[in-house]
Amino acid sequence: MSARRFRSNRVGLVAASAAAFLFGVAFVGAVQMAAASGSNTTYQACLSPRGDLSRVGTKLPACPAGSRAISWNSTGQQGPRGLRGLQGSQGPRGATGATGPAGVAGAKGPAGIAYSCSASPYPGIDLADCTFTGAGLSGSSLDGANLTAAVLNKADLTGASLIGADLVGANLTDASLGTAVLTGSDLAEANLSGAYLGGAHLIGANLTGATWSNTTCPDGTNSNSDGDTCVNNLA
Repeated sequence: MSARRFRSNRVGLVAASAAAFLFGVAFVGAVQMAAASGSNTTYQACLSPRGDLSRVGTKLPACPAGSRAISWNSTGQQGPRGLRGLQGSQGPRGATGATGPAGVAGAKGPAGIAYSCSASPYPGIDLADCTFTGAGLSGSSLDGANLTAAVLNKADLTGASLIGADLVGANLTDASLGTAVLTGSDLAEANLSGAYLGGAHLIGANLTGATWSNTTCPDGTNSNSDGDTCVNNLA
Protein backbone atom coordinates (compact mmCIF):
# COMPACT_ATOMS: atom_id res chain seq x y z
CA MET A 1 0.00 0.00 0.00
CA SER A 2 1.33 3.42 -0.94
CA ALA A 3 1.94 6.09 1.67
CA ARG A 4 -0.61 8.35 -0.08
CA ARG A 5 -3.35 5.68 0.15
CA PHE A 6 -2.52 4.96 3.79
CA ARG A 7 -2.78 8.62 4.65
CA SER A 8 -6.11 8.86 2.78
CA ASN A 9 -7.58 5.87 4.63
CA ARG A 10 -6.35 7.22 7.93
CA VAL A 11 -7.98 10.59 7.28
CA GLY A 12 -11.28 8.89 6.45
CA LEU A 13 -11.18 6.80 9.63
CA VAL A 14 -10.53 9.86 11.78
CA ALA A 15 -13.36 11.74 10.07
CA ALA A 16 -15.74 8.83 10.59
CA SER A 17 -14.77 8.55 14.27
CA ALA A 18 -15.30 12.26 14.81
CA ALA A 19 -18.70 12.12 13.17
CA ALA A 20 -19.72 9.17 15.33
CA PHE A 21 -18.57 11.00 18.45
CA LEU A 22 -20.48 14.16 17.57
CA PHE A 23 -23.57 12.08 16.77
CA GLY A 24 -23.36 10.35 20.17
CA VAL A 25 -22.95 13.64 22.01
CA ALA A 26 -25.95 15.11 20.22
CA PHE A 27 -28.03 12.01 20.94
CA VAL A 28 -27.17 11.91 24.66
CA GLY A 29 -27.80 15.64 24.93
CA ALA A 30 -31.22 15.29 23.35
CA VAL A 31 -32.18 12.50 25.75
CA GLN A 32 -30.96 14.47 28.77
CA MET A 33 -32.91 17.55 27.69
CA ALA A 34 -36.06 15.50 27.25
CA ALA A 35 -35.64 13.95 30.70
CA ALA A 36 -34.95 17.34 32.33
CA SER A 37 -38.03 18.90 30.77
CA GLY A 38 -40.20 16.00 31.88
CA SER A 39 -41.46 15.41 28.34
CA ASN A 40 -41.86 11.96 26.82
CA THR A 41 -40.23 12.03 23.38
CA THR A 42 -40.36 9.14 20.89
CA TYR A 43 -37.06 8.70 19.05
CA GLN A 44 -36.70 7.06 15.63
CA ALA A 45 -33.52 5.54 14.13
CA CYS A 46 -32.11 2.98 11.73
CA LEU A 47 -30.46 -0.16 13.12
CA SER A 48 -28.00 -2.05 10.93
CA PRO A 49 -27.50 -5.85 11.16
CA ARG A 50 -24.21 -5.07 12.97
CA GLY A 51 -26.10 -3.09 15.64
CA ASP A 52 -25.08 0.35 14.44
CA LEU A 53 -27.57 3.22 14.90
CA SER A 54 -27.97 5.88 12.27
CA ARG A 55 -30.32 8.68 11.33
CA VAL A 56 -31.49 9.21 14.92
CA GLY A 57 -34.26 11.77 15.29
CA THR A 58 -37.89 12.23 16.17
CA LYS A 59 -39.20 11.57 12.66
CA LEU A 60 -39.42 8.21 10.92
CA PRO A 61 -36.22 7.96 8.82
CA ALA A 62 -35.72 6.37 5.42
CA CYS A 63 -33.34 3.58 6.36
CA PRO A 64 -30.70 2.24 3.91
CA ALA A 65 -30.91 -1.26 2.56
CA GLY A 66 -30.25 -3.89 5.20
CA SER A 67 -31.18 -1.58 8.12
CA ARG A 68 -34.51 -1.46 9.86
CA ALA A 69 -36.37 1.35 11.57
CA ILE A 70 -36.70 1.23 15.35
CA SER A 71 -38.13 3.62 18.00
CA TRP A 72 -38.05 4.12 21.74
CA ASN A 73 -39.35 6.56 24.35
CA SER A 74 -37.15 8.96 26.29
CA THR A 75 -39.13 8.18 29.47
CA GLY A 76 -39.86 4.62 30.54
CA GLN A 77 -42.83 3.35 32.50
CA GLN A 78 -43.03 4.39 36.16
CA GLY A 79 -41.75 1.69 38.46
CA PRO A 80 -43.60 0.40 41.52
CA ARG A 81 -43.51 2.48 44.68
CA GLY A 82 -40.69 1.50 47.01
CA LEU A 83 -41.02 0.54 50.64
CA ARG A 84 -41.29 3.32 53.19
CA GLY A 85 -37.95 4.08 54.77
CA LEU A 86 -37.23 4.07 58.49
CA GLN A 87 -37.91 7.23 60.46
CA GLY A 88 -34.80 9.26 60.96
CA SER A 89 -33.50 10.25 64.37
CA GLN A 90 -34.80 13.46 65.93
CA GLY A 91 -32.69 16.46 65.19
CA PRO A 92 -31.37 18.88 67.80
CA ARG A 93 -33.72 21.41 69.31
CA GLY A 94 -33.69 24.68 67.48
CA ALA A 95 -32.76 27.97 69.08
CA THR A 96 -35.47 30.01 70.78
CA GLY A 97 -36.91 32.58 68.46
CA ALA A 98 -36.91 36.28 69.10
CA THR A 99 -39.53 37.68 71.47
CA GLY A 100 -42.57 38.83 69.59
CA PRO A 101 -43.99 42.32 69.87
CA ALA A 102 -46.17 43.18 72.87
CA GLY A 103 -49.86 42.70 72.34
CA VAL A 104 -52.36 45.52 72.34
CA ALA A 105 -53.49 46.54 75.81
CA GLY A 106 -56.97 45.35 76.66
CA ALA A 107 -59.87 47.63 77.39
CA LYS A 108 -60.07 49.15 80.85
CA GLY A 109 -62.32 47.19 83.14
CA PRO A 110 -65.24 48.70 85.02
CA ALA A 111 -64.48 50.51 88.24
CA GLY A 112 -65.03 48.55 91.42
CA ILE A 113 -67.74 49.39 93.89
CA ALA A 114 -66.49 52.11 96.17
CA TYR A 115 -67.25 51.86 99.84
CA SER A 116 -67.17 54.31 102.66
CA CYS A 117 -66.76 53.68 106.35
CA SER A 118 -69.62 56.13 106.87
CA ALA A 119 -72.04 54.16 104.67
CA SER A 120 -75.19 52.83 106.26
CA PRO A 121 -74.78 49.13 107.13
CA TYR A 122 -76.31 46.58 104.77
CA PRO A 123 -75.74 42.85 104.09
CA GLY A 124 -72.44 42.20 102.30
CA ILE A 125 -71.04 45.71 102.82
CA ASP A 126 -67.25 46.06 102.73
CA LEU A 127 -66.11 47.80 105.91
CA ALA A 128 -62.65 46.25 106.24
CA ASP A 129 -60.25 48.29 108.42
CA CYS A 130 -62.96 50.82 109.29
CA THR A 131 -63.18 52.29 112.79
CA PHE A 132 -66.50 52.23 114.68
CA THR A 133 -65.41 52.97 118.22
CA GLY A 134 -68.55 53.33 120.36
CA ALA A 135 -70.81 53.18 117.26
CA GLY A 136 -74.50 52.43 117.75
CA LEU A 137 -75.18 49.46 115.49
CA SER A 138 -77.80 47.58 117.48
CA GLY A 139 -80.19 45.59 115.30
CA SER A 140 -78.09 46.24 112.18
CA SER A 141 -78.23 43.75 109.28
CA LEU A 142 -74.60 42.92 108.46
CA ASP A 143 -74.94 39.38 107.12
CA GLY A 144 -71.93 38.48 104.98
CA ALA A 145 -70.29 41.86 105.65
CA ASN A 146 -66.53 42.25 105.40
CA LEU A 147 -65.35 43.60 108.75
CA THR A 148 -61.80 42.28 108.55
CA ALA A 149 -59.56 44.14 111.04
CA ALA A 150 -62.40 46.59 111.76
CA VAL A 151 -62.21 48.52 115.06
CA LEU A 152 -65.49 47.94 116.91
CA ASN A 153 -64.38 48.50 120.48
CA LYS A 154 -67.22 49.66 122.77
CA ALA A 155 -69.61 49.42 119.77
CA ASP A 156 -73.24 48.50 120.46
CA LEU A 157 -74.11 45.48 118.28
CA THR A 158 -76.94 44.22 120.47
CA GLY A 159 -79.31 42.04 118.43
CA ALA A 160 -77.33 42.70 115.21
CA SER A 161 -77.36 40.02 112.49
CA LEU A 162 -73.83 39.06 111.46
CA ILE A 163 -74.49 35.68 109.85
CA GLY A 164 -71.45 34.61 107.80
CA ALA A 165 -69.70 37.95 108.43
CA ASP A 166 -65.92 38.20 108.14
CA LEU A 167 -64.58 39.53 111.46
CA VAL A 168 -61.04 38.17 111.16
CA GLY A 169 -58.72 40.22 113.37
CA ALA A 170 -61.53 42.60 114.38
CA ASN A 171 -61.18 44.60 117.62
CA LEU A 172 -64.33 43.93 119.66
CA THR A 173 -62.99 44.85 123.08
CA ASP A 174 -65.75 45.98 125.44
CA ALA A 175 -68.30 45.67 122.61
CA SER A 176 -71.88 44.73 123.35
CA LEU A 177 -72.97 41.67 121.34
CA GLY A 178 -75.86 40.49 123.48
CA THR A 179 -78.33 38.31 121.49
CA ALA A 180 -76.36 39.08 118.28
CA VAL A 181 -76.55 36.37 115.61
CA LEU A 182 -73.00 35.36 114.61
CA THR A 183 -73.84 31.97 113.09
CA GLY A 184 -71.13 30.84 110.65
CA SER A 185 -69.14 34.07 111.12
CA ASP A 186 -65.33 34.13 111.07
CA LEU A 187 -63.89 35.53 114.30
CA ALA A 188 -60.38 34.11 113.91
CA GLU A 189 -57.81 36.25 115.79
CA ALA A 190 -60.59 38.63 116.88
CA ASN A 191 -60.13 40.42 120.22
CA LEU A 192 -63.17 39.81 122.47
CA SER A 193 -61.66 41.04 125.72
CA GLY A 194 -64.31 42.60 127.95
CA ALA A 195 -67.01 41.97 125.31
CA TYR A 196 -70.56 41.05 126.32
CA LEU A 197 -71.88 37.97 124.45
CA GLY A 198 -74.81 37.04 126.65
CA GLY A 199 -77.42 35.20 124.58
CA ALA A 200 -75.35 35.58 121.35
CA HIS A 201 -75.60 32.84 118.72
CA LEU A 202 -72.14 31.54 117.74
CA ILE A 203 -73.04 28.15 116.28
CA GLY A 204 -70.59 27.26 113.49
CA ALA A 205 -68.49 30.39 114.08
CA ASN A 206 -64.72 30.18 113.63
CA LEU A 207 -63.11 31.25 116.93
CA THR A 208 -59.56 30.10 116.17
CA GLY A 209 -57.02 32.32 117.93
CA ALA A 210 -59.67 34.63 119.44
CA THR A 211 -58.63 36.58 122.55
CA TRP A 212 -60.77 36.09 125.67
CA SER A 213 -60.30 38.13 128.82
CA ASN A 214 -63.10 39.02 131.23
CA THR A 215 -65.51 38.18 128.39
CA THR A 216 -69.14 37.43 129.19
CA CYS A 217 -69.85 34.16 127.38
CA PRO A 218 -73.14 33.38 125.61
CA ASP A 219 -74.24 31.24 128.58
CA GLY A 220 -73.65 34.15 131.00
CA THR A 221 -70.44 32.82 132.54
CA ASN A 222 -67.10 34.68 132.50
CA SER A 223 -64.23 33.50 130.35
CA ASN A 224 -61.83 34.02 133.25
CA SER A 225 -63.71 31.31 135.12
CA ASP A 226 -63.97 29.05 132.05
CA GLY A 227 -60.27 28.59 131.35
CA ASP A 228 -59.87 31.99 129.69
CA THR A 229 -62.17 31.05 126.81
CA CYS A 230 -65.83 30.92 125.88
CA VAL A 231 -65.41 28.14 123.32
CA ASN A 232 -67.03 25.63 125.67
CA ASN A 233 -69.74 28.02 126.87
CA LEU A 234 -71.55 29.04 123.72
CA ALA A 235 -75.02 27.83 124.76
